[in-house]
Amino acid sequence: MSGCISGFVGRVAVQPLDVLKIRFQLQVEPISSKHPTAGKYSGFFQSIRCIYHEEGFSAFWKGHVPAQAQAISFAAVQFLSFELISQFALHQIHRSDPQVTKLPPFSNFISGCFAGACAAIATQPLDVLRTRFIAQGSEKVYSNILNGCTMIIQTAGIRGLFLGLAPTLFLIAPQTGLQFGFYNMLTSSLHKFNDSALPLTSLETLISGAMAGALAKIIVYPLDVAKKRMQVQGFEAAREKFGKVHTSSGLRECLLITVREEGLHALFKGLTPALIKSCISVGVRFSVYNKMCMLLDTYRADRPSS
Repeated sequence: MSGCISGFVGRVAVQPLDVLKIRFQLQVEPISSKHPTAGKYSGFFQSIRCIYHEEGFSAFWKGHVPAQAQAISFAAVQFLSFELISQFALHQIHRSDPQVTKLPPFSNFISGCFAGACAAIATQPLDVLRTRFIAQGSEKVYSNILNGCTMIIQTAGIRGLFLGLAPTLFLIAPQTGLQFGFYNMLTSSLHKFNDSALPLTSLETLISGAMAGALAKIIVYPLDVAKKRMQVQGFEAAREKFGKVHTSSGLRECLLITVREEGLHALFKGLTPALIKSCISVGVRFSVYNKMCMLLDTYRADRPSS
């Protein structure tokens, strides 16, 4: 329950930023008004004005339904998997060294990697739908989630719902591991700095989560660009009016073509909204998750035993 609520709150806060990020990631042309071959979107605020003028305010919430479903499902699977895996790992370590009562940072990282992989596989179809809903312009190709699923299966089979799974796993596993690793390092440092065993405040967990999210996002961001570009393969017709269309048959080819045709910096397109989004969503997710766990623990402690 804590994971579901934290995922819901985190997603509500960042959906418009997700739209901007994905539009930037999918644009082949340079994102700069000074470049002679600049694309449709040339800057953060220019893209906001352009999307609003052409598609209306509701465009910033395109794909929100599958995105919300994905965020809730992902957070639930992620936190549940992490708790189960980390508890198992701590039990194994404690058996060999009884003095160990807390997982070291590297074990947190590994537990987070496995938790992220589980969550990514479970929610990949929703991520593909989210990306395609955001990628389409004012002329809708998919009218709703069911219609989108049906059309993808008709044109690409079941595997179409798992397009981009390879970069997703390469991205999400280390990203989730890094988030949990950085978060636990930061919160442990705060406990030592405060010289107190009391729980951290909501603001402290929010800041720790935001910093963990930003650091993890920067490290793995090129794979996020590749993932989004692979998820819209076979969806070129809906992308034509946005400019050039990227086509590739695999992760390696996607990265090579992107660097060869657009330069190394293209692997970081959309990084600004991505970092803002990551700080907010990961910070809120960890903060809400910790708060909900504390509330549930208090509720269980106060509930009379039967």
